[in-house]
Amino acid sequence: MKGEFQAFGLLPGGAAILALLASGTAFADETRWRFFDQKGRALLAITDTDEATDAIGSPSFDCAAGSDRVEVRGDASKPLRRAIASVISADQYPKANVAPFEKESFVMLSVSYSEISGWQYGFDLSASGPQFERFKQTGVLEFKLAGTAIREGSRFGLNAVAKFQAFCKQQSK
Repeated sequence: MKGEFQAFGLLPGGAAILALLASGTAFADETRWRFFDQKGRALLAITDTDEATDAIGSPSFDCAAGSDRVEVRGDASKPLRRAIASVISADQYPKANVAPFEKESFVMLSVSYSEISGWQYGFDLSASGPQFERFKQTGVLEFKLAGTAIREGSRFGLNAVAKFQAFCKQQSK
């Protein structure tokens, strides 16, 4: 990294800053996926700090070590809230299809409300399943509910996603 910064010092004015930003170099305060080991449990969250914080982005992931069960939680956007309402109004289950959108691969959404965070959704995934594998490659969680497509995440910090998955995966016996 030292040589990288020295090389940018040769560029005129603001071009050095633009070149550094374009290089993809991660700074400590950059918003990206971060892995937090919490004594037998792990949290994967989008945040701008390596310190423990409540200021995390949507979605976030939680698991117990070696359980292979990942709890996904996120803030329900207005389009998602409308889709959930339409499904419930039609007396149907709020089943979502998670990318890579296999025909029979649905998860049951749970819905909750918090005075602090507003409406939130949740569902479980397998850490070793194709949905999490795809997420690990892109850093973006994609799912569909009643024709509404949701895409959220970050393409920065994919190494933290891989570390989280390894922590969560069922240990072979």
